[in-house]
Amino acid sequence: MKVLLIDDDLEILKCLEAALTLKGFASDLFTRPKEALEAYKQEKYDAVVTDLKMQEMDGIEVVRAIKKYNPDAYVIVISGFYDDFKSRMEKVEGVYTFLFKPLDIKELLGALSRIEKELCAASNKK
Repeated sequence: MKVLLIDDDLEILKCLEAALTLKGFASDLFTRPKEALEAYKQEKYDAVVTDLKMQEMDGIEVVRAIKKYNPDAYVIVISGFYDDFKSRMEKVEGVYTFLFKPLDIKELLGALSRIEKELCAASNKK
């Protein structure tokens, strides 16, 4: 499974990448959301993990752009700001799950494993 990781903090991305690699997931890292969206259009990603608050564009804009391009995309949004996150995310549809910082890697890996199972089940039906 290939995951697109978007966060403007490179250290967080590197930690996420290391955890995903240990579980057998491939990932591409982007600190610039606009570059990540271009990569999404060029590559095949099974899931996207994006931060909510970023300088170039926020996670809501990322989710909307991805869903416009692929309505069936699996998108996980992470944030360290619960109140702001909750009020802003009520306006966004189609997010697979929301996770909060400090991020529990087990929660993220669990969500990605569920996505992987759903993708396998969908491909077996074809």
